[in-house]
Amino acid sequence: SVNMPPKSNKKKKKSKTQAVETTIHIRRKVRNCTNHKKTPRAIKSIRTFARKMFKVRTVKLDTGLNKFIWAQGVKRPPSRVRVKFAMKRLRGKG
Repeated sequence: SVNMPPKSNKKKKKSKTQAVETTIHIRRKVRNCTNHKKTPRAIKSIRTFARKMFKVRTVKLDTGLNKFIWAQGVKRPPSRVRVKFAMKRLRGKG
């Protein structure tokens, strides 16, 4: 006799934003790069990751994420980054 929480009959509303939190291993993407192309390649790899995940063309990165990746300069992007992707539906599109 295990006490189970009562089931709620309320249906969850589908929110307009869909969010997924994941870790991206940047070092894997930039390890065979020239030093001065590492951080730009890291940004591109995050974009392509998001494109593949949500199957969309346009991806906007948050300024906080951009600053975090560029914090150590062009030569040394962080090896890993924990990212929360959120897809916002635009009116008239899709």
